[in-house]
Amino acid sequence: METQKNQPDQSVPVDELQHVARPVGAAWWQQVTFAVILLLGIFYLVGLTQTSYPMDSASSRQRLSYSREAVKPTVSRVDQEFAEQWLAAGVEPNPPAEQTLVMRRLCLALTGMQPSLEQLRWVEQFPEEERLDQFLVHLLNDRSSHEYLAERLARSWVGTEGGAFIVFRRRRFVDWIAEELGRNRPYDQLVTELLTARGLWTDNEPVNFMTGHITPEENRLDQIRLTGRVSRCFLGMRLDCLQCHDDFTGTTEVGEPDAPREGLQTDFHSLASFFGQVQLSPTGLHDDLQADVYETALLGETEPGPIDPAVPYGQQWLPEKTSERDAERKRFSTWLTDPRNRPFARSMVNRTWGLMFGKPMMEPVDDLPLYGPFPPGMEILTDDFIDSGYDLRRLITVIANSDPFRLDSRGEGLVTQEQEQLWASFPLTRVRPEQMAGIVHQSASLTRLDDASHVLVQLIRFGEQGDFLQRFGDLGGDEFQRTGETVTQRLLLFNGKMISERLGQNGLPLNSVVEIAAHSPDPETVVRTVYRVVLTREPTKAEMDCYKPLVEENRREAVEDMFWVLVNSSESLVNH
Repeated sequence: METQKNQPDQSVPVDELQHVARPVGAAWWQQVTFAVILLLGIFYLVGLTQTSYPMDSASSRQRLSYSREAVKPTVSRVDQEFAEQWLAAGVEPNPPAEQTLVMRRLCLALTGMQPSLEQLRWVEQFPEEERLDQFLVHLLNDRSSHEYLAERLARSWVGTEGGAFIVFRRRRFVDWIAEELGRNRPYDQLVTELLTARGLWTDNEPVNFMTGHITPEENRLDQIRLTGRVSRCFLGMRLDCLQCHDDFTGTTEVGEPDAPREGLQTDFHSLASFFGQVQLSPTGLHDDLQADVYETALLGETEPGPIDPAVPYGQQWLPEKTSERDAERKRFSTWLTDPRNRPFARSMVNRTWGLMFGKPMMEPVDDLPLYGPFPPGMEILTDDFIDSGYDLRRLITVIANSDPFRLDSRGEGLVTQEQEQLWASFPLTRVRPEQMAGIVHQSASLTRLDDASHVLVQLIRFGEQGDFLQRFGDLGGDEFQRTGETVTQRLLLFNGKMISERLGQNGLPLNSVVEIAAHSPDPETVVRTVYRVVLTREPTKAEMDCYKPLVEENRREAVEDMFWVLVNSSESLVNH
């Protein structure tokens, strides 16, 4: 038999063969590279398989400080006002929604994702009448909710742009908001710190609210943009429409209850004057108490003139300036958060309603009437928010337990426009782009995705979500803008990299496709599990009859196809 050409002579020492086969020094870096990849793989698999939900029923009951019973009197009054409106209009409300559907709404509103299979199984350990309470309390105490709500609030407070990086750290600002929400800090205290914070943006995170309105080219505070933001976010009023001229259309109401009037250009600039002392220096943000009086040229004037600080209504709540050392923005924050200043509380009630439902109680969210009329429930919620000490968790709990939030979006017949307008049907709203990404990522995991997830899982999710939002389009600071879907956006969902990598056969190891296909005992369990993971419900008989034969024929391929179909379905991508 002929010897192969490259076969080595058996007499050559093994160590010499190794020296010939590989260049000197190659062995160590190849082994190190392999070891690093192996360790990363092990860490990743461990992160996927570990359970991040150690809560038991006993510990959860101890944390049940926000429940339907705790807010029942307020909820009953809100429900009564809606019931009276429905009766007067002759409108029949839809029946209550299934519990799991309400859980999905809560999860989308507070975390930007649907519930995980792990969460659904956890909540099933409680009696049926306790499940929604337990689930809501868990979400209110969960870091994922704090982070998601912080991002939503930051979008309205400072927008989505990076700003002047030297003096603005948006990520630090969002993290600070999340920490404060985790502490359940009263809303009035949170806003006060935003408006009065001093120092460096890297050391004192709330300073970034002010520095987020720095003009990068001139490195100074844009008082006009800041005032417009403050009036829209914290008063629910578009006073920035008065920046250039008086209100000639009757759309801006100011003044006192017994003497309302149309807005004037001076109303806006008098508000901007409160921020005239704010200065930026190498030591950070501070108040220059010797600064020149705020000046501007009003319409028809050729030269700028001084404008003294003043508020558009409720002048009696504004503290007197007792010393030259009193910062004007401190006086303004005291006026803004005064319990008698109902627009401050009302604007947050309306925004929180929008976060929960997908659209605010009154639209636009930043253009509310000063003295009404207001829809049912709004003034009751405003009163309760003020009386509770501006408790955001309580506000969310009251809204989540109200009849409008727990109604189905489907009725016995077609839902009428009047039912939608009167909140007799839960509104159908398209989920936001980051919620779409959240649905895909959570569908790929049987366990919940949160800050306890493995660091590699979090990094992958962060990178893929950022790439998806860049390609799909981000709503930016227009929190409740409703736009149609383009063909390009739909194709990105159908064939995009994120879905193929998260849910495809060649996607990440141990994703839900692999787990369900490998460990489900029978085809029925496969179909039921996929539906619960993606849509948070059980399949209908027709759906079971459709998918069961496909699973029996080719389980892995059928599971992947089911995920693709359900994730891209209208039921998945619409809050309902």
